[in-house]
Amino acid sequence: MFCGLGCALLSFAVWLLFGAKPTWQGGWPGWLMLGGMLALAAVAGLHLVPLPDRVVSLLAPGVSKWMQGHAALAGITESSSVAVDAASGWFVGSRLALNAGGSFQFLIRAVAAASLFAMVCCLESPERRLRHLSVAAVVVAAALALFGIVQHFGSHDGLAYWTYEIRGGLGFGPFINRNHYPFFINMGLGLALGLLMERLEKMGRHWYRLFLADGIATWLFVALIFIIASLIVCGSRGGILSAMLALTVVLLLRLSVSGIKRWLVLGVGIAALTTLLLVWVGFDFYESRLNMLAESDRYSDDGRWILWRAALMSVPEFPWFGSGGETYRYWETIYVAGDPQWTSETNQSIRADNEFLDVLNEYGIAGLLSLMLIAGGVLSQVVVGARGSALSAGACIGLLAVHMHSFVDFGLRVPATGAFAVILAGFFCCQPVDSAGGRFRLQSVQRFGGSAAAVTVGRLGLTATALLLIIFTFFAIHTKRRYHQASRWSIAAGELMGQSMPEQSLEMMVRAAEVTAEDISRHLQIARASQLAMRQSASPAAQGRLMDLINEHSIIAMKLCPLAWQPSVWLANYGCLRKNARERLVGLHWARRLHPGDPNLAYLTGKLALEQSGIDEAVEHWRESLTYSTKYLPEILAVAGTRLRHAELLERLLPADPVVTLEAALYFQQAGDPEGRGMYATRTLHLIANPSTTKRRLDDGQAYEMQSRCYGLLGQSEATIASLRLALNHDPTKVAWRTRLARLLMDSQRLEDALREVRIALQLEPEASDALRLQKELSILRASMEPSR
Repeated sequence: MFCGLGCALLSFAVWLLFGAKPTWQGGWPGWLMLGGMLALAAVAGLHLVPLPDRVVSLLAPGVSKWMQGHAALAGITESSSVAVDAASGWFVGSRLALNAGGSFQFLIRAVAAASLFAMVCCLESPERRLRHLSVAAVVVAAALALFGIVQHFGSHDGLAYWTYEIRGGLGFGPFINRNHYPFFINMGLGLALGLLMERLEKMGRHWYRLFLADGIATWLFVALIFIIASLIVCGSRGGILSAMLALTVVLLLRLSVSGIKRWLVLGVGIAALTTLLLVWVGFDFYESRLNMLAESDRYSDDGRWILWRAALMSVPEFPWFGSGGETYRYWETIYVAGDPQWTSETNQSIRADNEFLDVLNEYGIAGLLSLMLIAGGVLSQVVVGARGSALSAGACIGLLAVHMHSFVDFGLRVPATGAFAVILAGFFCCQPVDSAGGRFRLQSVQRFGGSAAAVTVGRLGLTATALLLIIFTFFAIHTKRRYHQASRWSIAAGELMGQSMPEQSLEMMVRAAEVTAEDISRHLQIARASQLAMRQSASPAAQGRLMDLINEHSIIAMKLCPLAWQPSVWLANYGCLRKNARERLVGLHWARRLHPGDPNLAYLTGKLALEQSGIDEAVEHWRESLTYSTKYLPEILAVAGTRLRHAELLERLLPADPVVTLEAALYFQQAGDPEGRGMYATRTLHLIANPSTTKRRLDDGQAYEMQSRCYGLLGQSEATIASLRLALNHDPTKVAWRTRLARLLMDSQRLEDALREVRIALQLEPEASDALRLQKELSILRASMEPSR
């Protein structure tokens, strides 16, 4: 796609050099948007410029903070010989940002977007071009909608093109994230509505008689049905709400009696036919995420609050120009919320799910103001454009929906969607608008005229702009080619590693890192792959070479971005720190500072701290490990239980989490410790009864089920049965709970009740092995209790 964009920009540059003088069609809203894009690019460019230490400490005080913590570890690793390579020019320290490579990639995209927008705003006949864009967009959107619906019901959302697995299983159509689909489809939806409005306006008052006889209007109506149906099927709440709000705002701005009647009839027709289509394909409205739209309290459990909090936490340290491109993913792990339901081991995000907060985090207040300048230009044009032509109103709907959705997601980062939005915004700014009953066009920049000096200055300005555009285009194409080549080598390396060819795989990864030395992900990939290769290699010489790779690329990664936590762990476990326990502990401490929410890292640090400092420091790390996972609970209790009493374990080691304390009670039951079993079961009951004392959020069914297990550990059989019945009242479909209740009833000699529960369980899941086994036991027991004839 970028090659096509490059060809378009080069053609524009040739036009500037040798063609007719261009006329700016975008008016002052277009200037606002172009200024915002260039300002955002300037902030990213400033991240690449080395500055005096005094300036850096004044504008970005967080740089010294994170470099000081990094320096303690860097001082240990300096004795290791690291080859000076192309990455040295990108090392952090004298810049405002902590990841210059990420800002560089963003700079390329921002300048490309600004150049594309400027080119669009200089094209002649913007009305005709917007109509052509609308027709193409409707065709593509309808095809995407049909493809997405067919794939959704033909396979599942975890597959793309019925073949490729999507990590997390949250895709829709060709998009790997279902929340990104509405960004593109809502713009197509708006343009389809614009074309339909234009067609109906031409029909006049008798549109309802001519509608079905008009082939174009009919096909637009059909396209809208499929587009809206796909938007509902994809399950993006933000996408649906933003589309509804944008449509409502634009229709209110265009309010008229005839318009209300027309859109009321069309709205009812579209809604009815869309519902019939969804029912026909088997869409379940109740089971979909759409039922959460009416439950505002459900949003309190949405992970976006955690992501937004992490985005704001680093702003005081990097207030003016942010911490650098692609750094949010690290802040999300550094400023972990301490929520047991949100562990960075299983929940990781590279974006803040809010475009404005994401820019504030990575590009500071200056970047946010630039983004608001772009949004202000679009919104100012929406206010007047919604009352203009039907095509302008359709563009208003699409762009307004994208702006609203950007508050809860980041779909504009998808290249195709971003380019579509820029082109649409450019044509939208160039449209004629109505104002106070009179039709006028925003004054465009006039062609050069006047004195010879003015003409000369104008020509020099155009020539300089064209030359800069040519230089940037070739540089951007070269950069994209480097990253494309590195990506190809990286994919090939992954395939070779899967074929148990680690040496060839690492060779490909090193080549990828050489052509994109500023990309930290390539160096992390090499270090990670070297560890895997070490496990497969028995040769001491080969292991030595792999350790050198781990050392070299881990340290390069640390110097490219000191916020990355993995290099410290790799140096401690495999690299130059592994031979000295004290230095190894320093490395793990720094890694824990960067990633406090990882239970594996916390357990490993606690284990090493036990050897070096004793149980007191180990307990601190182990408690945080148990906050996020009970994976290492048996190992931790096996060691800590010999050094601390039960009361100390409850107070110092175990977090106030009923899940953890119940697991501890079960552990001590297996260990034959009735005192520990009873103490931890009682503690669990207290936490369940007082939910304000714990961060763990349990629904009623889970709480009663855990309560029943605690009563079982305490030997209170009747209370166990009563609690389990209450749990099933809240969630009657749990086969495992019902089978357990049946066994408890059988042990209490309530055979009829037990048999009834087993039958219900088998109705819910006929192949449930535990229920089938219990049914046989009940049959044998009933037969043995019947009197012989």
